[in-house]
Amino acid sequence: MLKSVGLAVESITAHFSPSRDPEEKIRLGNSLLSPAISQLVLGQLCPAIKNILQDGLKAFKLDLIVGQRRNKPWSVVEALTQPGIYLMIFTIINYYYRILQLYKGGVYYI
Repeated sequence: MLKSVGLAVESITAHFSPSRDPEEKIRLGNSLLSPAISQLVLGQLCPAIKNILQDGLKAFKLDLIVGQRRNKPWSVVEALTQPGIYLMIFTIINYYYRILQLYKGGVYYI
């Protein structure tokens, strides 16, 4: 699964690499002027990311009002874009790195 994301990213990078001019890169990123970028993003990158999000996703989520509700990869995207989620994720990652630094330094307390 991760290999397909890597291949998609490499294809997108290769699409932009021939040009050094910033204006040309903007043109290459505009799907109206360069339809190839649409195929690379929508045809390769998005399906690869969807497969990663879908892997291991439980089929249903319990809802107090409706009962069982089908889980979809889009639900993950919606949850990650909620206000404040960035701060929460940043805090968790920051805490993880602090623990990692303490552990590498031979200190086992927080």
